[in-house]
Amino acid sequence: MTIVRRTLAALAAPALALGIVACGGEEEPVKTTPAQEEEPAQDEPLEEDKDEDSEEENEDASQEDGSGEGPGGEDSGEEGSDAAQGEPTVIGSEWIEDDWELTEVDQDLCDFSIADSPFSDNPDVFSCGATADSAVACVLDVDQMVQCVESADSKKAIFFESSAVAGGAKPEDEAEPTPIRLELTDGTSCSPAAHAGMETHDGKAAWYGCEDGSELLADIEEGISSTVNTSSDVWTVERIVDGGDPETTAVRSAFFAEPPAD
Repeated sequence: MTIVRRTLAALAAPALALGIVACGGEEEPVKTTPAQEEEPAQDEPLEEDKDEDSEEENEDASQEDGSGEGPGGEDSGEEGSDAAQGEPTVIGSEWIEDDWELTEVDQDLCDFSIADSPFSDNPDVFSCGATADSAVACVLDVDQMVQCVESADSKKAIFFESSAVAGGAKPEDEAEPTPIRLELTDGTSCSPAAHAGMETHDGKAAWYGCEDGSELLADIEEGISSTVNTSSDVWTVERIVDGGDPETTAVRSAFFAEPPAD
């Protein structure tokens, strides 16, 4: 009997201990790993969006290489703007030289009229006669002889004896001089025309004739002085070729009548 009790006591002791632990101890919270948040799935771009993105990329690329619109791919502007983008116009002087064709005139053209030459700012240079006489820039030489530029681009000059010049003073003109010869950017030479002042296009007249047959226009009311636009470093003219519409053309060189100093 004693042996049985001891055996039961020995078996009951571990069970009692387990019960105490179960009742008196606190359970530790179970640690759980939070589930990884799933990123929302991105919608596939629509076909229209893809097309728009492709067009934007093409536009960016075309602007970079200058093939599209914008500063790199635009036309350079109107003809007037194009003409004014070249080298500045060179100013020079022109006068009769040994290789010019010199023709004697048997009348005193200055007896008809005498005035300051519009093609020089030199007070010793004057013009004589009617427009058709083409004595556009003259000087008094020795023995009452007068020499005049007739056509600067053709290298033609005239001379005659003039008592009118030798004995009288000429009026002074304070207006800005006009070039006696123009050389355009294509190498064409132009000079004042004898038929100047006849209307040819929308109230403008051809005041300069060029060696290739083209003409340079100026306003009829303002006259020959309005032929050349000198508002920028690159001078320009309105040129008619073969009876077409006026084209803005740059002037490479402009020459004024200026005899050599004594």
